[in-house]
Amino acid sequence: AGDIIPQVERVLPELRPANTEPIDYPAELQRQYPELQFERPAGEAVYRVRGASSSLILTRALTHFASKGALDIDTLGEKNVAALVEAGLVHDLADIYILRKEDLLQLDRFAEVSAQKLIDAIAAARRPPLERFLYGLGIRHVGAQTAIDIVKHFADNSKYDAPQQGSMNDNRNDSEKNALHNEPQALVNTLANNKQLLGFLRSATLDELQAIDGIGVVVAESIVAWFSDADNVALLDKFAQCGVVPRLVQSSQQLAGQKFVITGTLQAMSRDQAAEKIRALGGTFQSSVSKDTTYLVAGGKVGASKRAKAEKYGTMMLTEEQFLTLIQ
Repeated sequence: AGDIIPQVERVLPELRPANTEPIDYPAELQRQYPELQFERPAGEAVYRVRGASSSLILTRALTHFASKGALDIDTLGEKNVAALVEAGLVHDLADIYILRKEDLLQLDRFAEVSAQKLIDAIAAARRPPLERFLYGLGIRHVGAQTAIDIVKHFADNSKYDAPQQGSMNDNRNDSEKNALHNEPQALVNTLANNKQLLGFLRSATLDELQAIDGIGVVVAESIVAWFSDADNVALLDKFAQCGVVPRLVQSSQQLAGQKFVITGTLQAMSRDQAAEKIRALGGTFQSSVSKDTTYLVAGGKVGASKRAKAEKYGTMMLTEEQFLTLIQ
């Protein structure tokens, strides 16, 4: 707080109108969303939806899964997702992979060209980068950077040998084998090993997850809880049955070990584009300056709070031009 987010110092109830009444938040939520149930977890300020079977939750989850930061499925925005859900064409995230053009043509939102474009975009997303797939699952507290950190940790410390085609250890299902038919053996091995990494996450312990830099007990507990849920495990199996095989992308390590915070507005690219570029080069994108931040990139005027922290921790400040030179 203090830069983009205002610092709230105190409440001024004396300035409220005399007829002001407290808001009954649970009652207001039920009024607006009568079909949903809400709960407020202990120690949290937010109300969360209990259960994930409603059309609203599925629409939000699938919109996130298809978003630019996750699988980046072109034309599968919130309105098209809502239309698919309302028509009963999808009941979970994996159902998009069994959509047919004929299904889409039944909806008013699609014509021949747009329907084929979406089918092609979904087909192109059958081998998403593993970290994007993990982020797209919508596991609570697992953002884009955390997903990258998890994948990198398990990839670097993997003790698994990928099975050869036809070997006794080749346990891929028929859909996966068909998806990989006629692919180079090196690619088959890589994709098989990534499946084992996902399998390892299913059984990862709290201690193993907390050994990953940047993951504490709250995030670790959330990951363990997600992979322990029978419905989520079934979803992963369904992805595999649909021929979805996440892949490990070997990124450049040009910025390995370097951590960046961006303040203000960049002219050459958006903040999200800059974050993606940093991660693609092996660096880490942070939301706020800390003692381990390497660079504070100033997209315009630097707020007093961020500047003070940068000076306190000895963080180097870069102009946008210097940043662009660094990531070339």
